Amino acid sequence: MSITLDDHMCRLVNEILMASSLEEVKKLIINAMESLRLRKVHDHAVARFVEKTSGSLEKFSAADHNMQQWTNIYYSRLEFQKIRDSIKAPKGVL
Repeated sequence: MSITLDDHMCRLVNEILMASSLEEVKKLIINAMESLRLRKVHDHAVARFVEKTSGSLEKFSAADHNMQQWTNIYYSRLEFQKIRDSIKAPKGVL
């Protein structure tokens, strides 16, 4: 059975929540994006994955999570914003 991008997103969000450090969060995001690249996922699907994952993270509330989880969520939002910005940037600008 093949993994869908939604499955990939859910797994990544759960791993972000459970990460013990910001370094681990960054590695999880880098690895997820690299996995998409290695699977030769189309650019528009990668952009959609980034948007959906970012949107999912935006729905979380600080009141519902412990301090480490909330820090992980906040940091991952920033990382996905950087990725969104780089996707939207014209080729050769970055």
